[in-house]
Amino acid sequence: MLHRKIALAVLLVCISAAAAFGQASTLRDYVGMIKGTYHSDALEFFDKLKENYKKRGKTDLVKWIDGYIKSGVGGTGFVYVAPDGENYVITNYHVVAQTVALSVSFEKTDGAKTTYDRLKVVAADEDIDIAVLTFADGAKPFKAGLAFMTSPAEEGVDVFAAGFPGMFTEQIWQFSKGVISNARMRLPHDIEDEEGVNPARWGPYIQHTSNIDHGNSGGPLLVQQANVTSGYVVAGINTLTLSGYRENTFFAIPADRALAYITEALKPKDEAAKQHNLDLRLDAFIKSLAKPKAVYGTIADYLSNGCTASNAEYAILETFTRAPRTVQDAIDNVNNLVDAMNYCVAWLIEDTFRGKTTGALRATLGDIKKNTDGSYTVPLKFSGDREVITTWVLEFGIWKLDKAGDLVSGDKTLTEKRKKERERARQKNALDNAIMLSVGYTDIFDHWAGERTYTGNSYQPDGLVTDIAPALDVSVFVLQRYWFERISLTLAEKFWQLDANLGFKVPIDIAKVVTLSPYAAVGVNIKMYETVRDLSKTDEFSTGSDLDRLEFGVQAQGGLMLTTTWVPGLFLIAAYQGNVSFAGGLEKIPPTDVHMLKINVGYAFSF
Repeated sequence: MLHRKIALAVLLVCISAAAAFGQASTLRDYVGMIKGTYHSDALEFFDKLKENYKKRGKTDLVKWIDGYIKSGVGGTGFVYVAPDGENYVITNYHVVAQTVALSVSFEKTDGAKTTYDRLKVVAADEDIDIAVLTFADGAKPFKAGLAFMTSPAEEGVDVFAAGFPGMFTEQIWQFSKGVISNARMRLPHDIEDEEGVNPARWGPYIQHTSNIDHGNSGGPLLVQQANVTSGYVVAGINTLTLSGYRENTFFAIPADRALAYITEALKPKDEAAKQHNLDLRLDAFIKSLAKPKAVYGTIADYLSNGCTASNAEYAILETFTRAPRTVQDAIDNVNNLVDAMNYCVAWLIEDTFRGKTTGALRATLGDIKKNTDGSYTVPLKFSGDREVITTWVLEFGIWKLDKAGDLVSGDKTLTEKRKKERERARQKNALDNAIMLSVGYTDIFDHWAGERTYTGNSYQPDGLVTDIAPALDVSVFVLQRYWFERISLTLAEKFWQLDANLGFKVPIDIAKVVTLSPYAAVGVNIKMYETVRDLSKTDEFSTGSDLDRLEFGVQAQGGLMLTTTWVPGLFLIAAYQGNVSFAGGLEKIPPTDVHMLKINVGYAFSF
């Protein structure tokens, strides 16, 4: 008898489990995979971030970005049909952030798919992490969708996570079972509350053990309910996992919180309501700035997608050049690249707000003005009578910071201009430590390339010593900011001279793209040229073609170096050089090769 009871109990459990998992196939009619395309500006940012990590030797982050880009925008969403019959797809905000195209596909057990393209985001909240999407052209392909659970979630209850996490570079259906381990979990926030005492908290969330992976985001957390078509109702919306602390720790937005937001977000808003919401939003923003520490993480929550996208590429250059190491480390450790974009732009905005302020940012509102496009111009006044003009736009039903002064303007043209200025400065700084190779033309005003005749007690020239002679100059410079070392070789007819000197220069920016550097140098030289032997002696001392006159001397040089960022690394040089030689051996020869004018072109390689 006992055996029969045990067998019956086991059979009932198996039937119940089979029924639960058998219902999963009907869920596929309402749970779909979300696919999206990132904004082109976002892709540019991802590439710049990858270049930055390559330079810093962070190969693990480079691989992570490659995988992130390759996998693309992917998540899960489910169908919700409102009481008025309107069709919506519910997912997470972070799934659709910075996208320009969205679609949802519903897959049958045999692999057949039905895809709906051109989905539109009509409401979204970054804090709650919810996005509400509509079908293209107001289509209503569903008569029913998944219903939200009306009673509070209870701990210990079985729950099921449905979605399309990634596997083998594809999104593959997954239906997993777990239990609710905490029905009202609140996670620590990274900022203090408004009174600056107790840490603020995110949530509430449902903590559960039903396995979710990357790609489950936005999918439903379900409980069984017999009186609905699919056999399940939505207890929550899966949104994040917690790694490094506990195993099997997953979080979902509770159904009551999600439904309350969706219902409110879909209500039509009049101008008075929009204005009131803006006032509330600005009040919260100003309070969030007044923290005794960095607030870029909070500012990131207020940024519009347009502000982030149009400024991200420039912001990454500024952030990884000027931001403190703690900020750079925070960006390195984000969970997704969209958050990295937001952090970079948010830090740039905080830097704009701060000026020279190091403590809490105390701001007051100036006169708010409504613009013709529906946005609002909001002056923020900081200590020291500084004022930053900001612009706020209504994005997915929430007021977002779209522009902040000239530095973060949302104007791609201005961003490109500042990027070029930054690049020019980088190119100029790169030449502070460089090796330059130059070649050029030299005019020797008093060169002697003829013969000299011995008259018994002295040598006399058989021509003019003041002949102007062309020469070739080849030089190697070791450049620093204000100093340089130089070795040069001057070659003319029956003549060569080797110089080694040390000089200093004063860089002066005479235009944004041109730097003029006056310089002076002193050094030593050695030169050799052809003379004539004593003609009063035997024929063996007659004129030959060998260079036979060696002299040592000192020299001074002054001139100008001109560089331009139009051709980075290119130098133009014009200089005068004077030489004083100390003759050895032969006497009473008039001084030659004293005055030189040099025109050189060079190219510098930074090191």
